[in-house]
Amino acid sequence: MTADSNGYVGFDLALFIAEKLRAQFVFDMAQMEGNTATYPQVETIVCGTSVAGLSVSETRQIDNINRGWQALIEDLRLKRFQINKLVAIEYNKLVSESENRLGFGGFRNAQVTHRLILWIQIPVGTN
Repeated sequence: MTADSNGYVGFDLALFIAEKLRAQFVFDMAQMEGNTATYPQVETIVCGTSVAGLSVSETRQIDNINRGWQALIEDLRLKRFQINKLVAIEYNKLVSESENRLGFGGFRNAQVTHRLILWIQIPVGTN
């Protein structure tokens, strides 16, 4: 399977790529949350093995983010994914379990800080 002339890879290959990059997605999200885990530690946790040097809450956070990605990929694979508030809350339940005790499953209602990530798209063929 390869991309077509427009760069589209198709549904099956896109799912394959998402699964292959899941550890990177989990790592990126954990970093945005201020988690101190390294990529090798995250990759190990995503594969189901514990690691030394992280707090229980950091390990749990990584596992929860991974569970959210697993659910999303599975819903896409089974063609049952929808975009609506209830679905967002269900994914949020997986990702935020044990972090939002007063509003479990709801969106966070306390102050949240994230690292700023700046994305710049550079047009191809410009000097």
